[in-house]
This record gives sequence, C-alpha cells and structure tokens, in this order.
Amino acid sequence: MAIDNSSLMSEIFPAIDPLAPLALSIQANRRVFALFLGSGLSVSAGIPTGRDVVHLLIRKLACARGQECGDDPEAWFNAEFKDDPDYSKLLETLYPSASERRNALNDLFEPGELDQIHGRKRPTQAHHSITQLVKQGFFQVILTTNFDRLLEQAFTEANVPFTMVRSSEEAERIDPLQHIQTLIIKVNGDYKDPDIRNTTTEVSVYPAGMEKLLKKVFTEYGLIICGWSSTSDIGLRGLLTENLSRYTTYWATRGEIAEKARPIVMARQGVFVTIEDANVFFSDLEMKVAALDRMAHMTPLTASMAAEQVKFYLSEERWDIALNDLVVRETRSVSSRLLSMNDLEKTPKVITLNDYGLRIQEYDSVLSSLVSMVVAGSFWGRQGHNSLWGSSLKAVLDTVTDSGTNTWIQLQWYPALRLLYASGISALASKNYNLLRTLLVDTKVSGYGIGNDIPAVMKLFPFNILKLDNDVASRVLRLNYSSSMFPLSDKLREDLSKEFTDIVMQDAEFLYLFDYFEYLCCLVHADYFKRQSNEARGSFSSFIQRSNRGNPHNPLLGVENEIKRDGANWAPLQAGFFEGSLERARQIKHEYDERLVEIRKRY
Repeated sequence: MAIDNSSLMSEIFPAIDPLAPLALSIQANRRVFALFLGSGLSVSAGIPTGRDVVHLLIRKLACARGQECGDDPEAWFNAEFKDDPDYSKLLETLYPSASERRNALNDLFEPGELDQIHGRKRPTQAHHSITQLVKQGFFQVILTTNFDRLLEQAFTEANVPFTMVRSSEEAERIDPLQHIQTLIIKVNGDYKDPDIRNTTTEVSVYPAGMEKLLKKVFTEYGLIICGWSSTSDIGLRGLLTENLSRYTTYWATRGEIAEKARPIVMARQGVFVTIEDANVFFSDLEMKVAALDRMAHMTPLTASMAAEQVKFYLSEERWDIALNDLVVRETRSVSSRLLSMNDLEKTPKVITLNDYGLRIQEYDSVLSSLVSMVVAGSFWGRQGHNSLWGSSLKAVLDTVTDSGTNTWIQLQWYPALRLLYASGISALASKNYNLLRTLLVDTKVSGYGIGNDIPAVMKLFPFNILKLDNDVASRVLRLNYSSSMFPLSDKLREDLSKEFTDIVMQDAEFLYLFDYFEYLCCLVHADYFKRQSNEARGSFSSFIQRSNRGNPHNPLLGVENEIKRDGANWAPLQAGFFEGSLERARQIKHEYDERLVEIRKRY
C-alpha cells in the first residue's frame, strides 16, 4: 500500500523537513533514482498543462460551432455533448493527422514576441536545479511526458552533455545504460517530432523499443515523480504498475493525486512528498542534497576544503545563510579551543623555548581552516559579507584573557593578529577597502589594561605582540629568522603566502600586498595617535627594509603615487580612512614618513 510518511515523520521528528529523507536518499545513492517529469514542471514558464490545452481546444471547438463557451469551457462541453471533455478525443477530432496536431501545438511551445519580453517559455528554476543535480552526478536518467524542450535548453546552457531518446527506433539504438552519462527519455516525443504521441490510442501502447527501455528504467531505478497526473497516460500507468523496482518511488504532489494514479502508488509502495510547486521543490532539493554532500566530505574539515566550501557558497547569493552558518560554526570551534588553551591553569608557570614554540604551532593548527576561509571569503565575498569577517575577528579577539605571565598574555593576541593579516591582505587584493576599515578600525579591542575601546589595528601589530626585549619570544622566532629584526612579521609573510597561491600569480605581488598592508596599518596608527596626542607616531615592521626609493615595489612610493593619481577619490579615503580627508591623509603620511627616516637608520 502507499505510504504517506510525511505525517508520521512530523510526529516522530517534528522539526525534520519532509524533504530531508528524500535528500538523504539521493545523496547516499547517486544515479539510483530516475526523474519522471510531467507538464507541472513547465507550467510556471507559461507552457500549458494538459488541462490548459483541453480548455483551449474546447474554445476552438466552440468558435468553430459559432458559439461562446464562457469562463467554464468544461461546463459548456458537458452541456453540449453530455460527456466529459477528453484531451485525446478533442485533439484527434480537431486535427485528424499527426502532422496537423504537431503544427497546432507549435504556438503553445515556441516563445512569441511577448513571451520573450516577459521571459516566458524559458527554463524555470526547476529546470536549472535539475540540471545542477545532474551535473553533480546525482541523476542519470530523466523521463518526461513533456513536449517542450526546456530541459534540453537548460542542459545545453549549463554545458551538460546528454543522450536523447524520442522514439522507439532511438531507444533500440542506444548504448547500455551503464555507459551513458545522462539520458533524457521523451516518452511521447516532442512537439517538433513527426511521431509525437498525444492521443489516447497513441499513448495506450508503446512500440517495442520504447517499451523495453521503459521497463528497464522502471525496474532498475527508483523514481521521483513530479508534475505528472497520469490521467491520460494509459500505457505508462500499466508499465509502472507491472514493472516494479526494489528502490523507492517518491511522488511529489501539490495535493491529492489523481484517482487513476493510486494503483501505481500502491503497487510500488510509493511515498508521497507534499510540495508547494515544482520550482520550490527542486530548488530546495538541490540545496539540501548539495549541503548533505558537502557535509559528507567535511570530516575532517581541512583548510583547503574549508576554502573551497566558502568559494562555493559565495558563488550564489542563495547560499548566504549556509555561508554564515559555516563561518560561525568554525569561528565558535576555534574560539572554544583558544579559550581552553588560554586557561591559566593549563599555562606553564615557567616558560621555556620549547613551550613557547609549541604554543605558536598549536595556535597555527587551530586557526588553519578559519584562516583559509577568511582569505577566500575576504577576496571573493560581496560587501554584504564584510560584517561576517569582522565578527569572526572580534570573536577571536575576545578569547584573550589577562591571566598568566606577560609573555603568555602577549602571545594570546597572536591568533587574532594572524586572522587580521589573512583577511586584511585578502581584502586589499580585492580592493575591498570597506572591509579593511571594518577589520582595522570598526572592530574594537577593550579591557586588558588598555583603557577605552580602541581600533583592533592599534593592538594587533607584530611589534605590539612580540617585544624585542622579550628574550624567550625573540629567541624562538629567530630560530627560523635569525637575521631578521622583524621575525613575527616575517613568519606571517612566509606562512600566509601559501594561502594566496590561488589569488595572486607572483610572489612579488604578494610581497607588495603584504608590505602595503603593513604600511597602511602604520598610517592608521599614526592617524589615531595624531588625534590622541597631536603626534603622528605609528608602529613599523619589516616593510621598512624594502622602503628605499629605488625599489619599484616600495609601498611608500605606491601610496604616494595613488594619492597623486586619485586625489580625493583615493580608495582608502572613500572607505572613511583619515576621516575621508585628502589633506589629512597627506599630512599623516608626510609626518609618519619623516619619522620612518629616523627609524630606518636604526634598523
């Protein structure tokens, strides 16, 4: 008997989406299910259903008799002929030959001028979602009673190759199913075929080649039926009832299924899925199957996988919620582990070189996936995503405690520093200066003995975290950067360069982005201090080693040239840096660069 599991599932698991079991089954059983699609799939594209065609034919019949059928063509037909209208009989009566019937249907499927203006008779969301599910390898076989070519059009636009069967002769000639990538079976042909089948006689019995293929599909595949009423398709009803599969048949329906369909559902022990319409059904199904498929590959969530997930979610706005969930979930996980690491009771009282080095390695490991995510997201994301990356940075900032020795407390800022550099340099690469402002200025740091809230960049800078007089920290980092006066900056540059191999083409380009980012941070420092103490003093870092005038990749020269070229339209000003003032930017840069001359003499 038919199984209506939607109410049962809602009683046992009230929060479970009724599409969840179907999505789970599709994701776990690739190419096991065949799609069986009827006219309901294309109705939102302006393609008429069988009933729509019946009404049109009745109106034409009434017109030929010199009568009007009013708003209820079926009632008029009943009154005139004492019988219910039948699609096949009407079509055969009005158009006796197959060629005449085919020509009569052309106008119903070909887009006219008004259709093109209003976007009708084009592939719908359902067609596009099916295309993506096929492209991802979840479906191999699609059967359809539809005469239109919208599915083929959607496949072609998405570069999805397919084999088409529209006749018994073509069915006999195809390769074995296991050797076909994607197969579309148009069981009744399409509106341009000379052998189109659309009368009761024509669809009662199928030619041998088509019948053999249909029997094979009905017995070897599970079915997902959508948009098909079955009312006029005598032959298909019989084949479905007699040729059963060990896999489930799912019947997606907006309401009660037709009476003539019930024997099919009972014979195949079908499962009903109540839907709003085909577009919503297939769109939701695509998203759920894709999410399940990614989840199946998420454990463990490696850094490269995390970046690929973010890029996938950024490909279309409809994935924004999934993107938010992914980033929030990973940020929460990272924050939880950092809080545990920063616990005073788990921190050694006596700091050795080994302890310090291991802690840095542990921080790097914990941050690995999140750093890859923010690099991808900050580069490829839209303006609406800026707050997401800022919130992630703020969450990591909030893991810093004031417990332990000064060396440990200073090192607790390192994860947020690494995340800031990753997101900030990526934002700079994509010229998203609004995100840079979100990260550097709008994200605030408070507490921990620093007084009022200050912009994150005022605390998150290598010299503020690694003091050169900190013997343990300096000695650990200089194990790898023995000749550097800026070992933490050099470590960040070397580590993060690996994250940008898919974003920048040359190492020199990344080096310039890194130096430009650090220099801009220093200018923001100087601007902040200028407002606090009327002195444009800022921090400094490894970029000063590459800031001589003869270096074409000198960030000081790069900023100078940009300001000369763009003036008040310089991108950082447009984003609100330096209060949006060109004169202030020039003043801060001039005063800071003069101070840098003195600093460069020492380093």
